[in-house]
Amino acid sequence: MMKGKRLRLRLAVSMPVAGIGLWYLIITPSFFLDILPVVDAAMVLWIASGVIALFAVMVKIDFFIRILMRSRNPAFYRNNYFGKKVYNEGIMNKSEFLIMKLTIPFFLIFGAYFVAVLINMLISRG
Repeated sequence: MMKGKRLRLRLAVSMPVAGIGLWYLIITPSFFLDILPVVDAAMVLWIASGVIALFAVMVKIDFFIRILMRSRNPAFYRNNYFGKKVYNEGIMNKSEFLIMKLTIPFFLIFGAYFVAVLINMLISRG
């Protein structure tokens, strides 16, 4: 179980590094002007933003499913005097909370760009 947590944490932390790496790969060809006419930069930016937004959504869905499974586990809640569920502190780890917070800007910025270009492509073809 500990190995799986470390793997997920490494994958989630590596997302900003992968994003910076993708942007570096996109910006680098601009210094080599002979390659620039061949590469469709708008399409590369659009695909890269879609991949980053998709990765952020997958991280969020994975964390949501794990938190949902913990909320159904009786070890993570107790019943109060009135019979209602009261959740314990350990239902969401600090690392999960931090990763969820850090992936919000990536999802919003890259997802908005991906959707905006997709709508623009659909409108311009019609």
